[in-house]
Amino acid sequence: MDSFHKQIWEEFEITVDFSAVMATGEIIVGVSSSVISYDKDGTDESATTLGVPTYHSQDVAVLVKAGAEAKSPYKITFKVETSSGNKWEKDLAMHIKEI
Repeated sequence: MDSFHKQIWEEFEITVDFSAVMATGEIIVGVSSSVISYDKDGTDESATTLGVPTYHSQDVAVLVKAGAEAKSPYKITFKVETSSGNKWEKDLAMHIKEI
């Protein structure tokens, strides 16, 4: 699983690109897709750690924010459904560390 590190105060956009697994002309259907953030105990923390995802033709962008060192690492799960009916999933680990 890919991962990244941030401090609690930091907010920035991350993007997951699905183009390597998608066919030419195939696009992500945002209505059928989701981005969810779970803390280390499996609790959904999306409301406090994620902004609203933006679905593009072959990638998904979302603002990461807040988080708590005690609940780290978070697992951010990107689930996309495409115009061809394919379903793809990518997980990222978000580590929170105050320096």
